[in-house]
Amino acid sequence: MIVVKLIGGLGNQMFQYAFGRYLSLHHNTNLYFDVADLQNKNLEHIQRNFSLDGFNLQAAIYDPNAVGKKKSLFKRLFSSSKNKLKTITEKRLHFDKEIGNAADNVYLNGYWQSPLYFEKIDDIIKKDFTFSIPLSKDADQFLVKIKASNAVSIHVRRGDYVNNPETLSYHGVCDITYYKKAIEIIKNKISTPTFFIFTDDPEWVKQNFSLSTDITLVSNTSFSQFDDLQLMSTCKHAIIANSSFSWWGAWLINNPAKTVIAPLKWLQNDAINTDDLFPKAWMRI
Repeated sequence: MIVVKLIGGLGNQMFQYAFGRYLSLHHNTNLYFDVADLQNKNLEHIQRNFSLDGFNLQAAIYDPNAVGKKKSLFKRLFSSSKNKLKTITEKRLHFDKEIGNAADNVYLNGYWQSPLYFEKIDDIIKKDFTFSIPLSKDADQFLVKIKASNAVSIHVRRGDYVNNPETLSYHGVCDITYYKKAIEIIKNKISTPTFFIFTDDPEWVKQNFSLSTDITLVSNTSFSQFDDLQLMSTCKHAIIANSSFSWWGAWLINNPAKTVIAPLKWLQNDAINTDDLFPKAWMRI
């Protein structure tokens, strides 16, 4: 059995699922989620919720109403089991080949942000990450426009990246110069592109982008994260922010000829190796 600890937001949880799914298939065993950290309101980090319920996943999740809450899922499920689970904690951000070949009966504690952890089952991951919930009515109006055009998603991530000093010091934020340069590259590579902007900060976008018939602000406060992700993944190309959510929006695009542009500076600390976070075909600027 494989147990994966879920931490962070939707994009992070998708990476954690993908690696856990690979190991569970490799060892022909079951996959479980430990959601204890997501339910712990006393942790100092930003509170997150279980966010994978909009997909068709192959894993079991703990029901907090089924048993007592004092122990984590890991302890509840396996403390009396004969199986000895080995805890594997991520040592570094980039791909670790030794961990990628982990044995069965492990508890995964980390982010696992590299497609190398699940590249052998890409098709299965894409199938698992098909959406089980429909678009909202507000979001659905954009679907026809996106499908009818040479659509390019632009993801602008600000939110806690800007408002939380600790988060800002770790992640940084993509500025308007990056987006303008990426847009020009797309225009030189792709015929008649139409840009659709997805963001958690619509006011900043309105102030910094020249919105027109070719550049449309999609996101609004009524959209769910699954609305944004579904629409982003329906586009043909992508300009992403330094965000795991943004990364998945581009990765899920079903276009073999897609152009994806990503920021060269993914984190503020240049000493952290993020090279294998990106598929080789993606362009970093």
